Amino acid sequence: MKVSFRVVIEKEQEDGGYYAYSPALPGCFSNGKTLEETVHNMREATRQHVASLLSHGQPVPSSELTSDTEKPTEEGHELREFRHTPLGGKLLRFLDARGFVEDRKTDSDPTLTHLRRQVSITIPVHGEHGVGQSMTLRILRDAGLSVDEFLRWCRDRGEL
Repeated sequence: MKVSFRVVIEKEQEDGGYYAYSPALPGCFSNGKTLEETVHNMREATRQHVASLLSHGQPVPSSELTSDTEKPTEEGHELREFRHTPLGGKLLRFLDARGFVEDRKTDSDPTLTHLRRQVSITIPVHGEHGVGQSMTLRILRDAGLSVDEFLRWCRDRGEL
């Protein structure tokens, strides 16, 4: 099955790299230092994410289901306390604590699945290029979790 998805690539403010997501494929994210690396990484993440959906009997969205590019919510200011802190590891631990389990993994992109809620999230963890604030907001939204819940969890564990 060959399906293509529109991908949005945005500049990540913290480190000058890029992050990518597909409005038609919630939960699938990637990033990179350059546009070329980001496109390559997103292709891999998309393949893995679709394979995870299929293996759990979840529907694969149609490539025609696209939406306008959404701007990150105003909640972004709440993540300022993480300005110089890598968020990828914290986010993975938080999702694990909320019942997401690792389903698949390429060299650096784990796909986590919450079977009861039927949600899959593919998170890029590419070497020193971490998960920035904008991508964190989108991941939390697609996972059905709030920024407040994430911040509380981090504070409770002294991870701020």
